[in-house]
Amino acid sequence: MKFRPLGFGLLFGLLLLSAWKFLLTFQQEVDAAELRPLSNYQVLALPQKITPLWQEELREALQNAPEVRLLDPSALTAARKLLTSLPWVDPLTIQVERTLPEGIRLEFQPRKPCLLAHWRGKYVAISRKGFTIPKGLPEESFQGIAIVPLDDDVQLPPPGRRVSHPLIQEAIACSDEYYAIRRESGLDLIGMERMPGYPKNTPGVPPALSFFTRDGRRLLWGRAETTKDPLRIPLEQKARRLHVVLTDYPGMAGLSQVHLHTQKVRLFSKSGEKLPLPSMPDLAE
Repeated sequence: MKFRPLGFGLLFGLLLLSAWKFLLTFQQEVDAAELRPLSNYQVLALPQKITPLWQEELREALQNAPEVRLLDPSALTAARKLLTSLPWVDPLTIQVERTLPEGIRLEFQPRKPCLLAHWRGKYVAISRKGFTIPKGLPEESFQGIAIVPLDDDVQLPPPGRRVSHPLIQEAIACSDEYYAIRRESGLDLIGMERMPGYPKNTPGVPPALSFFTRDGRRLLWGRAETTKDPLRIPLEQKARRLHVVLTDYPGMAGLSQVHLHTQKVRLFSKSGEKLPLPSMPDLAE
């Protein structure tokens, strides 16, 4: 499986007062100070990437919205609040502006998945900012997203809330490195996990990570470049080490584990035998 950047594009909606549109057929001017419910706004166009479930949620949010006057400053606030109430909308992308005489123009994007937490037998999409994304993402958006297994006793927040679990936070911090290594190495990486043998609970200390392939091979990577760790091997050094390993063992053939986070590279076969690094023997333990 190859990673493909998600093609969500800009999700935009022109929210216009349908009642105004009707009245303009008969008269030249409309009283912009008139109190009108936001439920009178209609979405004239939705991008194809908005699934029917999310379309229905947006429609219900419009129906339940309060009454506002278009010229009242609170009208824009109410429109913004309406969108932020939808847990699949990224609040940082919302743009609201008044467009007289028509109404209010909104632009927004949905949250984009960065990780898929495998938790209690299901997958939960998590954005780059660490927020859970509710059901309704297009199926193709899951293709190539890194899987992060979570223990069943972990508590995840409801949709639209931020995940504070240290494994998820460290996986997000490491996501750019993961996707770059997968792209450059050609390895069939499918996810990140707590490094084998690493303690389950380490309060205040981010867990070290492994990248794993579809057939169960592991790159013991350590922590992200941005994570404070005095013993961390720099990112560029780990990348160079991996290049040497793949030169001697293309596609990790014959390898089960590659330890890149230690002072010396360690290579292990499926049987647990320690293997050499012929091209640069001094680099391996």
